[in-house]
Amino acid sequence: MKKREQPEPISNESRQLARRVARLRGDSKLSQYEAAKMLGAKPEQLAAWEGGIDELPAAMIAKMATLYGVPADVIVDLGTKLPEPEGATEDRIRLILADIEDAMEEDRRNFFIKFPYPIVLVILYALICLLSSLVFQKQLWVPLAYTFISIPVWYVFVAIQLIQNRKRDKEELAAERAKQDKE
Repeated sequence: MKKREQPEPISNESRQLARRVARLRGDSKLSQYEAAKMLGAKPEQLAAWEGGIDELPAAMIAKMATLYGVPADVIVDLGTKLPEPEGATEDRIRLILADIEDAMEEDRRNFFIKFPYPIVLVILYALICLLSSLVFQKQLWVPLAYTFISIPVWYVFVAIQLIQNRKRDKEELAAERAKQDKE
């Protein structure tokens, strides 16, 4: 029977950092669930960071700084006094939610590009052929093989999606530049 490995002891600095992060979240009047959702993390993971169980990633420190409205240095530098609580401002919350919406829109746009159609097709092909030979005692290997013709069609569809995404990105970039030029 294997012995369970004991977790490494938590350093004093890690505990202090965890307490600072938990205090900043509390000062912002956000629940762990709300903060985790806005940070793009699971509530359990945020609890682990705030409890000093897991190491806090640098990228998350930057997101927390934005959400809590403090410089990242204030979070990391344990010698710096934390600012007085003012709560999460609507602007900061709107900014985080806009980032989340942008990420979700990007995922929606790239769904067909990331979908493993050929793999799904091969698995379905094998299952249908296996079931047909067991249930109907007929071999459907050859007739079903024509479904593989759809794979090149799929890649043409994906290429069209990529071209549309690039075109949309260029239009958005041009609109942003035009807006900046006006200002």
